Amino acid sequence: MCHDPDAPGRDGFYHWTVWNLPPETTEIAADTLPNGAVEGITSWGRSGYGGPQPPFGTHRYQFFVYALNTVLGIPATTKPQALSAAMQLHIVDQAVLTGMFSALDIFRK
Repeated sequence: MCHDPDAPGRDGFYHWTVWNLPPETTEIAADTLPNGAVEGITSWGRSGYGGPQPPFGTHRYQFFVYALNTVLGIPATTKPQALSAAMQLHIVDQAVLTGMFSALDIFRK
């Protein structure tokens, strides 16, 4: 799950949700997902990864990874809050990686 907690709005902005990754997954290449993985609906209103696009200032982009004790039987139309609720009783461990991106970074390329 990729979340921007600094985005306007009560819940921030969800840039990506994906679940049911096989435990042996060590990498996810661009535009591919391991067999069995499911992408859910993001704050963009569609599935797939939507990269950083802060409208102002510097934002944190938090990539959460959860180890679950089950495969989730939820549809690809699941939104972030429903995904979080479905996972809650099944989380064995979790980690977060936070990256920073600024609206000004777009002009530094």
